[in-house]
Amino acid sequence: MENTDGISSFNFFSGYEFQNVLVYFMIVPLLWAVVIDYKWIRKPIATSVFVVSLVAFIFACGGLQGFTTWSFNAGVQFCAYWKKLGYTYAEACVVWCVIYPLLVSIIITLIPSRKRKKSGALNTTPAAT
Repeated sequence: MENTDGISSFNFFSGYEFQNVLVYFMIVPLLWAVVIDYKWIRKPIATSVFVVSLVAFIFACGGLQGFTTWSFNAGVQFCAYWKKLGYTYAEACVVWCVIYPLLVSIIITLIPSRKRKKSGALNTTPAAT
């Protein structure tokens, strides 16, 4: 589609929908998975599961554009549903897109890391004689 001035009216990768989905459905959850792996699992299990699930879901939606459209519309419907709880659409977006990710990130960051097992370390304490 083109406007009368010849400029494309829809540039998918720089559009608001794609950028929104990229941040809130891909980058933020990926960072959470990486932190969980680093702090608790010590292997890239959560990250691998997230990436494989994301890729499978993108294919199931018919590609990146289908995934973006579905995810964005689901997010809009979710925020609109909050009206039943007494929130406006804008308030719901702030809670869901700013406060919630911030709280989850803080919680994941503050929970202490799992202790690493010492594998094959020599005992350096002097033996009692």
